[in-house]
Amino acid sequence: MKTVMQQREKIFRQMILPPWALKIDVRQNDTDLLISGEKWWFHPLNRDPYGDWVIDILRGFDEDRGLPPALPSEAPHFLFASANTLPKQVEFVKRFGPVLAKFQYGNHDTVNAHQNLNILSFEQQLFSQIFHLTRLINELNRFCWEAFREEKVYGKRFVITEPDNYDLASIAKDIEQRAKDFDSFLTRRKVLTSDARETIKKVRSLVSDIDELMNPCPEDHLEEFDDPCSWRSISSPIRSRDQMSKVSSLDVIDYANELLCDVFNFFPVNLRYAAGMAHDMPEMEPSGIRPALYYMLRLDYLYQRQIKLCARPNCGGYFVPDRKDRIYCSGSCSNSAKQRRHTARSKLAAQRKSS
Repeated sequence: MKTVMQQREKIFRQMILPPWALKIDVRQNDTDLLISGEKWWFHPLNRDPYGDWVIDILRGFDEDRGLPPALPSEAPHFLFASANTLPKQVEFVKRFGPVLAKFQYGNHDTVNAHQNLNILSFEQQLFSQIFHLTRLINELNRFCWEAFREEKVYGKRFVITEPDNYDLASIAKDIEQRAKDFDSFLTRRKVLTSDARETIKKVRSLVSDIDELMNPCPEDHLEEFDDPCSWRSISSPIRSRDQMSKVSSLDVIDYANELLCDVFNFFPVNLRYAAGMAHDMPEMEPSGIRPALYYMLRLDYLYQRQIKLCARPNCGGYFVPDRKDRIYCSGSCSNSAKQRRHTARSKLAAQRKSS
């Protein structure tokens, strides 16, 4: 007979991430978005005067992303990652609130904020890079598992043989050669396939891209706040393109995961009680919803969720596929692609007939 512990049911826990405010109003000038909202509480899970819990920023999406088949995700971090133009970013702020802004409290449970447009664009650019890196690392889960298993057969890949005359250039050359030897070994073992090699190439580039955004030189990309919100306070090692080009594929995976862990640790998670059970939650701040966005991406990283970019040109939407062969985020994108292929075939047939 099963014990009570063995019979314990799975707990279905809804992710609770309240919006920045209710009734968000946005006005735009040349440099800022002027934002105001109603019913904002510093403690994000406080009840309102009528005894109801504040609404969920995910609008009903659960922690496991239980999306209907063939529908794009409307989760905020998916939308922000694809908001690659200023109009899209402004529309995102109108829907969810500022990302990182200077704020002040108003009267009667209201809050006002000034979202600098340069800061908004920078945060979106950095978030989209980290989002893309998370996607690629999740795609490489099988390669990682097999590569670390094969490393036990290969032996240590970090061994440094010091030359008789201590020379940094010689040591660096030896490390680079060992990286090439290890990758050749993984290729012979059919672990480092052409697809994995191509994905790792993208990861190499992304790690350096993210590093350049976090550690700019000269520091002229945005007006930063003199507070812990600055990305410069993150303890991430600097990985230049030259450095990344000389390490093995498994070293690239190590560096990318270390970077992602540093990023997600930049936004601490707290345990909060709401609606009958405890929930993990990020620190919700009146300065914006940036912690909530990274918390949602953190879960995708932690649970190794597959995230795809819609194959339809000019769509740019991200989605969680319900089948491995699904490449379009929605039925409309799939039908549009079919119509485009049909039109191309018709034109080609007409050209052949006329010739």
